[in-house]
Amino acid sequence: MDTRERILKAAKELFAEKGYDKTTVDEIVERAGVAKGTFYNYFKSKEELIKIVALQSLPYSAIREELEKEYESLTEFLHSIAKAYIVYYCDPILRSLFFYTLAVRSKIKEVEEIHRTFCTEAISKGAKKISQLANVDEKTAMVVFKAFYGALFSRLVFAEYSCTPDVDYVSELIKLIEKSLKN
Repeated sequence: MDTRERILKAAKELFAEKGYDKTTVDEIVERAGVAKGTFYNYFKSKEELIKIVALQSLPYSAIREELEKEYESLTEFLHSIAKAYIVYYCDPILRSLFFYTLAVRSKIKEVEEIHRTFCTEAISKGAKKISQLANVDEKTAMVVFKAFYGALFSRLVFAEYSCTPDVDYVSELIKLIEKSLKN
C-alpha cells in the first residue's frame, strides 16, 4: 500500500470512529505511520481529505462503473446495480462513513455539494438507462430509479447487513418494477 493509500485508510478509519470534525491530522498521520509533512505532500488540508473520503463513501462510487456499461435488459441492469451497491457496502468502514456523511452533509458545505452533484449524476444516468432499456419516458424512469435506489438504501439501513446480495429481495424488487412498467 502506497503512502497516499495508507493516509486515506487511516483517515477513513478515524473518521468512521470519531467523525470528520473530531479527527485531527496528527491522529491521521500517527495511525498511517507517516510524518505530518508527508500528509501535506499528498493533501492540501484535512478538508480536502474529507471531500475525498466523503465522495468515496457515497453510493455513486459503488455503482459508477455499472452505470457506464451496456446492458441487454432492464433486469440485467438492475441486478448489476444492486450487486455493486451491496458488495461495496460490505466494508463496515464505508457503511459507517456513508451514514456519517449523510448526517453531516448539511453542516459541511463541500460535502453537501459533493453529495448533491454525484447523487444527481447517478440518478440521471440510472434513469437514462431505465428509459432506454424499458422504453419509458424519462420522468417515469427517474421515479423508477429513485425508488430502486431508495429500496437499496433501505436494505442497507434496516436489514442485518450481509455481503451476499439478497437475491430474493432484489429479484422481488425487480419483478415489482417490471410489472409496474408493463401496466
